[in-house]
Amino acid sequence: MHMLRLVKQYLFFVKKSRYSKFESFINLQPEMKNMKAMSKPEITKDIYIEDLVKHYPFSVRFMSQKGIKCIACGEPIWGTLEEAAREKGFDDQKISELVVEMRGLASKEN
Repeated sequence: MHMLRLVKQYLFFVKKSRYSKFESFINLQPEMKNMKAMSKPEITKDIYIEDLVKHYPFSVRFMSQKGIKCIACGEPIWGTLEEAAREKGFDDQKISELVVEMRGLASKEN
């Protein structure tokens, strides 16, 4: 009889601890969503092309329209947005305009 009581108490404790862990996980969900939103890098001339394409999928088409090769075009490119733009003859002003335009598109996407 005593053993049965101990087993019941143990099972109650296990269920309770699992529930509390699950409840804690559920309560963290909104924080995790905020962390994902915060982890998106800002679009700057120094952003790596890989990060740009990963976090801002619209950038593939946008860069192609501007004449900048990108991953989806079949020519993988490594480096920053500035480096890719300079290869296509963009000067500092055009690169700044490119960044501003991409930031505008990114804000519309959200």
